Amino acid sequence: MDMKEYKKMHRRLCSEGAKKGLHERAKDLKWSGSTPLGYKLSKSGWLIVDPNEAEIVKEVFDNYIYFRSLAKTALALNVGELKTRTGNQWRPGTVRDIVFNDIYIGNFQHSRVKKHLKALRIISDDVFQKAQTIRQQNFEKYGNIRSTSHYVKSEIKVQAPRK
Repeated sequence: MDMKEYKKMHRRLCSEGAKKGLHERAKDLKWSGSTPLGYKLSKSGWLIVDPNEAEIVKEVFDNYIYFRSLAKTALALNVGELKTRTGNQWRPGTVRDIVFNDIYIGNFQHSRVKKHLKALRIISDDVFQKAQTIRQQNFEKYGNIRSTSHYVKSEIKVQAPRK
C-alpha cells in the first residue's frame, strides 16, 4: 500500500469513528456541537432549556407569525435592539433557522437519532404549525426567494403584539 492509499484509508476510518461517536452520544440523548438558541448543555451533555434565551425564541416566533416574513421579522428584531446569542444583528437566515427547527416543539434530532422530549419544548404545537403554514404559503406565493433587498425598514411597524 502506498502512502496515498494509506492516507485515504486513514481519513475514511477516522471519519467512520467520528460518526459512530456522535451517534453513540446522540443515542444517550447527548448533544454534540453548538446548541440551538434557547438551549444550553447540562454538565452531562444533555440539552436543557435556557429560560432567558427561550423568551427570545418565543419573540422570534411571535414576530414571524405577525409579519409573515423572514426579512421583516429580522428587521423588527433589529429595530427592537434584540441581538442574537453572538451579539450580531438578526438576518432572515437566522430567523429561518429558528422558526423552521422542530427542536422547539421538543423533537430531538441528532446524528440519525430522533426522539420527542417534552422537556425540550419551548413553543406550542399550535404556534409552530402557524409558522410552518406561513412558510408554505410564502413558498407557494413567491417560490424560494433568497433576496430580501426589496424590503425597507419603513415598511414595518415594529411593535408586534405579544401574547
